[in-house]
Amino acid sequence: MKKFFTAILALTLLLALSVTTLAASQTFIGVSGVVTGTGTNGLDTYIEVKKSDGEIMQLIVDANTRFINCTGGVPMALSSVPVGASFYAWTRMPATKSVPAQSYLHTMIVTVDKSTANGFFFEVGSVSTDANGTHLTNAKGDLIATIPQGLTVEAFAETGMQSVAATSIGKGAQLMVWYDIATASLPAQATLTKVLVFTSGTPVASTPVVNVPSTGSPAPILLALPLAVLLVAAYRLRRA
Repeated sequence: MKKFFTAILALTLLLALSVTTLAASQTFIGVSGVVTGTGTNGLDTYIEVKKSDGEIMQLIVDANTRFINCTGGVPMALSSVPVGASFYAWTRMPATKSVPAQSYLHTMIVTVDKSTANGFFFEVGSVSTDANGTHLTNAKGDLIATIPQGLTVEAFAETGMQSVAATSIGKGAQLMVWYDIATASLPAQATLTKVLVFTSGTPVASTPVVNVPSTGSPAPILLALPLAVLLVAAYRLRRA
């Protein structure tokens, strides 16, 4: 009976590890580097890049992949992305074990002309709201960026982007923001013209939270039910 209980426990742990692996495999992460070319392998179209750490990767593109020009935050086509352009992108990880490694490309923000790029990565340190809009102070505390009332805010979804309320942004959120000018005060102040939400952080109020996209995996509680059943059965057999 002890051997049977041990086997049940081992199976339970194996299922638990499988759930953990499944959850980890659906993560989207940010990468940066330089575009080195584009191509196709007969099945997929890809954009080849050299990451900041020197690794060469092929990022698979589909109809939901978005390319955004860092200047003004305007959409652009894959055909308009030049070799040599620097980028910041979100890709699905882990990547394949092939050489070069491959991963799905969700969104790429491309810096075509570094002299005119005006998009900025922004990590939120604190949030406040008033009649003029939502005010975001960055983690360094040297810039207050205001999302004016009526400005459309877009956040990462499973495919593409979706519109969300500015009030869904909280402390720790990671954004890409655009603005025309900032004051010379300390902290500087700027009114945003475009906002992309990568992760929404902890909202300041009870508002919907937008997370890094998943792939529609079953909820963890549903995956945990079979584990609970196995443990109860094993316990009863052991008592018997």
